[in-house]
Amino acid sequence: MVRLARVAGIDLVCLCVTPLLKRGAHGVAYFRNLSSSKSRRAVRRVPLRLLYVGKPADASFEHVCDTWAAKVRRYCPFEEVRVKPGGASSAKNASADAQRVEEAGRALKAVGRDSYLFVLDERGKSVSSEHLAKLYAEACDKTSDGVVFAIGGPYGWHDDVRSRAQQTISLSPLVLNHQVARIVTLEALYRSWTILNGEPYHH
Repeated sequence: MVRLARVAGIDLVCLCVTPLLKRGAHGVAYFRNLSSSKSRRAVRRVPLRLLYVGKPADASFEHVCDTWAAKVRRYCPFEEVRVKPGGASSAKNASADAQRVEEAGRALKAVGRDSYLFVLDERGKSVSSEHLAKLYAEACDKTSDGVVFAIGGPYGWHDDVRSRAQQTISLSPLVLNHQVARIVTLEALYRSWTILNGEPYHH
């Protein structure tokens, strides 16, 4: 707001409106919401992926996931990536570690070399919704290749995946079925964007 003049004891001012969407380094777009009084910050709209280990789910479950995924896509390019569970091509009694090794190889190949990786693991640090939003925004600032959130299989992640991750966080101290974890993560990502964008979804 800029003061122009004072007439009859009344200040005449000009309101300077900042664009809702601006361009930053590497041509990456930033979201800026001006319609809410809540705190907000500009966020680089780098590609976001949710990677999970599991078998194909039934249509009704996929519909729920698709609904949440569509909400996330309002804010950034987003896709889900399914990693085939380990042990499918080997003996049925393959050890848990052997399955984790197999899944780790597939997951790391899908993640790529330059993506910022969040590993979801019950042994990770517990974070609030606001803290997760902050960590996600900071991750977007550190990569142009994209951000990946990764949900492990029934035996969790191999150490190779954990050591690759920039962040290891816990959705819950409970061990969650990967399908439950998938929905929880989708909602958490949507919530993170609404927090960063100053929208009233989060209370």
